[in-house]
Amino acid sequence: IISIIVFTNLSIAKDPISLCEGSVNVEFTTATYWGEFAPDHIIAVWVEDSEGIFIRTLQIWTQEKSKHLIRWNNASNGNKVDAITSATLRSHKQMSVAWDCTDLHGEFVPDGTYKIVIELTEDASEKDKKIGKFIEMDFVKGGENISKTYNEENFKDVTLSYTFLTSVDETTTDNMNNYSYPNPTTGAGTIKYHANASEFVTVNLVDISGNIVDNLFEGYSQIGENTLSVDLSSFQAGAYFYNISSKSVNVSGKIIKE
Repeated sequence: IISIIVFTNLSIAKDPISLCEGSVNVEFTTATYWGEFAPDHIIAVWVEDSEGIFIRTLQIWTQEKSKHLIRWNNASNGNKVDAITSATLRSHKQMSVAWDCTDLHGEFVPDGTYKIVIELTEDASEKDKKIGKFIEMDFVKGGENISKTYNEENFKDVTLSYTFLTSVDETTTDNMNNYSYPNPTTGAGTIKYHANASEFVTVNLVDISGNIVDNLFEGYSQIGENTLSVDLSSFQAGAYFYNISSKSVNVSGKIIKE
C-alpha cells in the first residue's frame, strides 16, 4: 500500500464523502428582449447547489452596472471572488464559461446536484427590482460525463458539459498530510509522495477539460519518499490537476498556474 504525501491544496475531510474532480463548460448565445438599453446588456453566470445556496460567481459582463442583476445579487450578495469580470456587452454573441468544480475557498465541492444560472438584463432593473431573463441548468457532479442542450427565447444553442476527471476515496486518504508548494506557481513545482512498498505508479497532469497534457511519471515507485518535478512555464495560466494512481491509491490535487 502506498501512503501519499502530496503538495496540494486539496483538503481532506474527516468523514467519508463522495468527491470527484471534474470540470463544467457552458456555451450559450443570448438574444435581446428589446429592453431599455438594448442592444447593450449585462450578464452574470454563477453556481448554486440543489437547495439554491450560492457556491460562486463564474463570470460577469459588467464593470459598474452589476446592481441591475437582481437575481444574481439576491443569490450572491454581490460576491465576485475569483470571477472573471468583463465590460458591458454591445452585441449578442456566443459566450463560453468554465467551472473547475471548486467553491470560494478553492476546495472541490462534494458530489451531488448543482445548477448553473445565467441572468441577462437590458434594463436599469435596480429601480423596480425586476428580475431580468434567466435560465437554470441542473446537472449531477459525480463519476459520469454529462452533456445537456437547451434552447429558450433569450438563451439560444445552450450546451452544458460536465467532464469527470478522477475520484478521490476520502476513506483511504484520511491520514494524508497535505501541503501547497508552491501553489499557485509561475512555472516550477514539486509533487512528493511516500510509498511503503514498490508499486507501479502513473502520474498525469490534466487540464480543466479533462485532457492529459503531460505524463509526469510512469513506473515503479521507490520505497520511502518519491519526488517529481513539474514545469508549467509553457502552459497557459489557469487550473491544472495531477493524478497519482496505482492499484491501491488514486489521489489528486490542483495546481494553479499564474
